[in-house]
Amino acid sequence: MAVVIDGKSLAKELEEDIRPKLLELGKEIRICEFSTIESADSASYGKARRNLAKRLGVEIDTVTVREGSAQGEVEKELARVCNSGYDSVFVNMPVAKGLDASKLQSMIPPHKDMDGISPLNLGNLMLKDDSIYPATARSIAYIIGKQKLEVGSEICIINRSVIIGRPLAIALLNKDYSITICHSKTINLKDKAKRARVVVTATGRAGFLTEEYVSRDSIVIDASVNSLDGKLVGDSSPSLPEFVERITPVPGGVGPVTNVMAFYNVYSGIRKSGA
Repeated sequence: MAVVIDGKSLAKELEEDIRPKLLELGKEIRICEFSTIESADSASYGKARRNLAKRLGVEIDTVTVREGSAQGEVEKELARVCNSGYDSVFVNMPVAKGLDASKLQSMIPPHKDMDGISPLNLGNLMLKDDSIYPATARSIAYIIGKQKLEVGSEICIINRSVIIGRPLAIALLNKDYSITICHSKTINLKDKAKRARVVVTATGRAGFLTEEYVSRDSIVIDASVNSLDGKLVGDSSPSLPEFVERITPVPGGVGPVTNVMAFYNVYSGIRKSGA
């Protein structure tokens, strides 16, 4: 039976590390949650951050645009928010239907980029500056780092998005791991995953990752959150822990670490701005 990698415990350690760093900045830190829709999904996206922010002594305000606003109106309001006194800004997901989420996220100044997805921050990651980059990718890289792997170990990432797969691959490459990025059109995906020391999965397909994709020595980092029969589950099949060495649970694995990593982006952004 696999060892369960406790994301909640890792998140608690990180929270204790980032709290004094934020205090040392010597200022009241204000963050804006920019929302274009009011829904249960939207509310849950920011809830964990608000709870964590409260424990860290950070203020999060919410700005919600009028329902049905056009892209131009939303951009104008977001520009106003970004040019205000907030130290950091994040766009609440999902955005309202018909809006370009990528365009909105790219408007956030690099030093105020809590989610770490601005083009400049992604470009800096290519140049080995990992002070600000996507929080989910950052959390996965941290969890992998805690596994004390041999330099050059093979890692298979089943995701190629700009918030997980691509930045994660660069971050891990910068740490001298050997990376394979896979996706829905990858040939011999099972073979590529099975030979890797670590398999990172984020396909959004409940039960996708079965024993056919892993070996007894595999470490599985499950970064998906899917709803199945009213429960939150990852990509891993229910029986997968019987076939691997280590695995992150869903919930309680990558998610809690991701929430804290977003505040490392805030800290790095304030340091970069000199505010």
